[in-house]
Amino acid sequence: MKILYLSYFSSPEVFQKISDAGLCPSEARQNYEAALIKNLLADPERARDLTVVSYLPYCKALGKVPSEDEYLGKKLHYVWTRRNSVLDILKAMRRVKKLVKNWLKETAGEQRIILTYAANPILLQPIVSMIKQTKVVTVCSEIPKYRNMTEGNKLLNAIKKKVFTYYNEKMSGYIYMSEHMNEVCNKKGAPWIVVEGMTDILPLGEREPKMQECVFYAGGLHVENGIDVLLDAMVILNEAREEKVILQLCGVGNAEQKIKEYVKRYNFIQYLGVLPNQEIRALEKRATLLINPRRPDQLLTKYSFPSKTFEYFSSGTASLLTELQGIPSEFYEYCYTCRVDSAEILAQDLKAVLSIPLAQREELATRAHDFLCREKSAQMQTKRILVFLEQLSKS
Repeated sequence: MKILYLSYFSSPEVFQKISDAGLCPSEARQNYEAALIKNLLADPERARDLTVVSYLPYCKALGKVPSEDEYLGKKLHYVWTRRNSVLDILKAMRRVKKLVKNWLKETAGEQRIILTYAANPILLQPIVSMIKQTKVVTVCSEIPKYRNMTEGNKLLNAIKKKVFTYYNEKMSGYIYMSEHMNEVCNKKGAPWIVVEGMTDILPLGEREPKMQECVFYAGGLHVENGIDVLLDAMVILNEAREEKVILQLCGVGNAEQKIKEYVKRYNFIQYLGVLPNQEIRALEKRATLLINPRRPDQLLTKYSFPSKTFEYFSSGTASLLTELQGIPSEFYEYCYTCRVDSAEILAQDLKAVLSIPLAQREELATRAHDFLCREKSAQMQTKRILVFLEQLSKS
């Protein structure tokens, strides 16, 4: 089966350059796509049948950029655009159309399918007229109309959501992060499966000794993610403690200014900014508790699966999560849960979990790691996607 993968993926070197240029590419998306492509390339025959075309953001700080690259021996075709340049976008669409037409010509008469990560109009608009020639499946990482666009022009963001929704509804099949996505994405009743996430899971190895209780969070530092409640909860928790519990935060978002204010007032709150994923994973291993205080009352939480759940579970450090509808109940057997109704309530939950002996928490973390290895490894998740694509391409 020939697969054309329309993605956002770039080689690690190019990804780092994009990040250094201040374009803030998604680490979670990059990790998912890296694990997927790596496993698609694991079989030599399948590797020959895979073509990868990636959309990447451009700015002057990047200088000269390649139109082609390589990852694990596979050629990558890059399509660059400046995000707000209409001319660049039109040029990118022409390049995508040419690449897709060439692929369709080369694979004529063969079993084939197009897979795309999210409904990106720059990648999908040029092929709408070609959909009758082959089926198109999307990895639906989020529902376009519920995307969290808190920054930028409100009218432009509303238009973007409508455009993304239009293309998302054109798909021949869906790979969801949460089963609830199907309720609002799939008007045509197209085939679908759920693949919550994907990450490379490394052996735990020997744990480093923990010198002090440290709660760690990496991700979007948004009020919508409960960061404001977490800050206040940590203050309440530490007021009654002689030995302070450190809170470390990584990322960017609309709560960043409040975090910096708290850093000045409380020496147990540390803001580490934006760090490479490798450094974040090292910090997760050194922490004594990983937290995701995302608010469960937000509609978006029903239609998404937090990628950090896989990252946390693979770290060997215990996790404390709010109960979200988008996370299947089986995951909650391998973590602690908390409430974010108020800072006082979250402080109580933090106190209760931190009172559990560290060895007991690490035992639960080991079970979480084993659960991923046993049932949610990147190899297994990729195999499920391939079986789905194979069946759909033949139907």
